[in-house]
Amino acid sequence: MLEAVGFNGADPERLARSFPGYDVAALERDGYLEIRRLGISETGDSGRFDSGDSDSYYALTPRGAEAIGIDPRLLD
Repeated sequence: MLEAVGFNGADPERLARSFPGYDVAALERDGYLEIRRLGISETGDSGRFDSGDSDSYYALTPRGAEAIGIDPRLLD
């Protein structure tokens, strides 16, 4: 599952479909994955941002990267 997340992260719904019944929360609790927010969008011509327009995705932590042989310094 960590390899499916990889460098680019993975949508929680996609992971759930790809790995039905797998306890993704356990990987998060154990420090292999973390939830990140993305997708704050600009609204209108005023340049204001609507903080309600965000999506969540799973990203590897340095520990998760090391577990699958990725140099954790490459994540940032």
